[in-house]
Amino acid sequence: MADGDTVRMELADLKNFEVVAQLGIMNRANTELHTVQSNITARIRGLEEELGTQLFERHARGVRPTPAGQRILPFVARIGKLMAEARTAAQDDGVPSGTLHSPSASSVVPQGLRFSSNNGGVRKDRTGRQLNGRTYDEMPKVRRTTRIELAA
Repeated sequence: MADGDTVRMELADLKNFEVVAQLGIMNRANTELHTVQSNITARIRGLEEELGTQLFERHARGVRPTPAGQRILPFVARIGKLMAEARTAAQDDGVPSGTLHSPSASSVVPQGLRFSSNNGGVRKDRTGRQLNGRTYDEMPKVRRTTRIELAA
């Protein structure tokens, strides 16, 4: 490639390269990429011509990336991630969405702690100690109106 020439790599070519590099066999990559092997081979050869270097060493059992192929593989992965982020940004309408997780007593209180309620009673914790109140395991059964006092 001469100075000033523009490289016109296509995302599909890079994806083909990445999948073949991971699998090491072009005819297995066709299943992953939902295309025929001849298309994958043609795209990789075009990418090699465009970059002016061989990206794979071909052998009887498949292919493996050349040193040049190994050098561009991290860039190909980054480009794929950037494209996914660009897609997400384009679809973001500014409205928050997703799951909101809020801590509750059952997720904040460690195992083995005791708490007192208006119901009282003698109970034992996991270690067999008697407690005046309920054990941690019983916490989800407490009514919302019950006052909970935590103690280590």
